[in-house]
Amino acid sequence: MTTKPDADRPEVTFDPDVFPGDWFLAPGQWPWGAFATREQWAWRIATDVGADHSWDQPTVAHVAALLVAVDEQQDDGEWRLWTLVGTPERPTAFWASLFAGPRFPDAAEVTDLVAVDGTTTIVPPDVTAFVSTHLGTGVRAIRFVEAPDQTAAPDDGSRPVAQLVNYAFRHGEHDVVLMASGFDVDLVDALLPDLDAIALSVSVA
Repeated sequence: MTTKPDADRPEVTFDPDVFPGDWFLAPGQWPWGAFATREQWAWRIATDVGADHSWDQPTVAHVAALLVAVDEQQDDGEWRLWTLVGTPERPTAFWASLFAGPRFPDAAEVTDLVAVDGTTTIVPPDVTAFVSTHLGTGVRAIRFVEAPDQTAAPDDGSRPVAQLVNYAFRHGEHDVVLMASGFDVDLVDALLPDLDAIALSVSVA
């Protein structure tokens, strides 16, 4: 799976032997392959997956709408990777965001790319070396942060806690950062092997 470079971004390739099979790339640009629009793409995926799970039409429509949102809400310069989670009766989408481009001038060290010195962490971040055959030695940082004040709070008045997983590499003249987060800490933990695999699958040229 390869994405084409543009003026600001390198070509990014995801090694199919490493990339997790239940994850997919949100194209972010249209037309894409056989699909003229994101709506066509989303409905095709939702219909095909729905046939495997015997989804009714409202569930197919729900998943198609999720995928449209996942794709159209991408930021400039973002590659968004997604998978379906939740229950077969009420699936939802979880995604990770990849950014690759010229070195960030304000980041002196690769650890600066994963914001390990942030003041909002509940406990010290877990930062470890992360070695990729494609990108060399980078870092993986796992952090736990309290949600902003405007986020819906539990009944006890505390603020929800989000788990953030960030990977960063410096490869040649490029910085590569993969980010994922969620308030369902158990889910993020369960997806950590997949996130590791995505980070290991990435190469840039």
